[in-house]
Amino acid sequence: MTKGTGGLYTHHQGLFYGFTRCTFPGGKCNTWYCHEGEHELHREVLAEEAGTVLARHRTSIDWNDLKGKPFCREHREFGPSSPSVVER
Repeated sequence: MTKGTGGLYTHHQGLFYGFTRCTFPGGKCNTWYCHEGEHELHREVLAEEAGTVLARHRTSIDWNDLKGKPFCREHREFGPSSPSVVER
């Protein structure tokens, strides 16, 4: 999940999903660098489950343009599992 400490790009720790060129009806923006006010905004948790070997976290995220208005709504899910369930 994370790069770890040291080396190049030490700010790259964790998960991030964005694009340098987003286009949509009526505009365009950059949700990777977010230099001009565009941003992704967590709206709500849709589901959470946790077990002994599997977990799931699903959220609703607005992708907002330069004026802060949503141009897209995403449902993002992350489902980590214990290394013991991965076959080798």
